[in-house]
Amino acid sequence: MLIWSFLALFLLPAFGATGLLAYHGGPTHWSQWDRAVRSRLGDAALHPEARILVMSGRTRGWKGALAVHSWVVVKHANERTWRRYDVAGWGNPVRVNWWPPDLWFGEYGYVVADLKGGAAEALIPRVEAAIK
Repeated sequence: MLIWSFLALFLLPAFGATGLLAYHGGPTHWSQWDRAVRSRLGDAALHPEARILVMSGRTRGWKGALAVHSWVVVKHANERTWRRYDVAGWGNPVRVNWWPPDLWFGEYGYVVADLKGGAAEALIPRVEAAIK
């Protein structure tokens, strides 16, 4: 019963996601991302309140059938720029503003969490301390 449960809960969805990716032509190489795509967040100055976004996008290659890359975007109240924090690659440090705030290899990220206003302003110092 334990083996069948493991198969049903973990392996079948993994094989299904991989099969679906194969059906759609397989993964594209990371170097072939669409550079014409532009950020939908727009200029940070258009958002006067403090904001924290936690975003996620599919990884490249076959691992994208199962894995996502997540990042954090922050902005203090009345700040004119977004700050995006990523960890990409094994053992690399945190990268700052490596990509536009809401893009990952030419695709828009999904918003996992979006805090605005006073709640975001209060949490930003803790987020930045954790990043350091």
